[in-house]
Amino acid sequence: MKNDFNVPITYFGGTGGHFLISFLNAAYLNDHIVFKYSKFGNAHDTGYAAVVGSGLGSTAPNVDYKIKTLLEHLHTRKFIGVHVIEYHRLINIFNQVIKITYEQSDIEEISKIFVLKYSNGFTKDYDDLIIDSIKKGIKFLPTFSTSYEKSVICIAWSELFKKDPKLLIDKLSQAFNIPVENFNVSNLIEWRKITNTTLASYP
Repeated sequence: MKNDFNVPITYFGGTGGHFLISFLNAAYLNDHIVFKYSKFGNAHDTGYAAVVGSGLGSTAPNVDYKIKTLLEHLHTRKFIGVHVIEYHRLINIFNQVIKITYEQSDIEEISKIFVLKYSNGFTKDYDDLIIDSIKKGIKFLPTFSTSYEKSVICIAWSELFKKDPKLLIDKLSQAFNIPVENFNVSNLIEWRKITNTTLASYP
């Protein structure tokens, strides 16, 4: 029998995974806590960001290890992040899976955000890091493009970062049966604001 309670979220670095996980977990518990972000917009320390395993890449642990770790942490939160390319493996275990998607035109922007947040601001190695991130973004684009499996809820980067917040909240509310009023929209607005400031800081 599939797990119909927990919802894993898989995503590419820089696409707001920690924020979305926190946003959903807080809304599920109807907690209007004001999230604390880093100076650059990282949402790792909100108190609701549950992510297991390491990031995407050839040196990362294999998918079996990541899924094993995920299953060992299901008691921690309803929505849990895990970086896996083979999201179909998750569909075999969970009734619902979230995938943050992006377009090819988003890759440079996402890469800039990832590197600036990861490096805590501009660094002399920025150009090399962003080139590497762009290459990975292109490599993983087929995985994180929109898919149409019934059990996969795709949240586009544009929905998370750019479009009317109401559209995102309505989508999440309907997908997971969480009342709209449970979502603290100010957390989304503030995360976007700080992230945009970080993005604009690149000289």
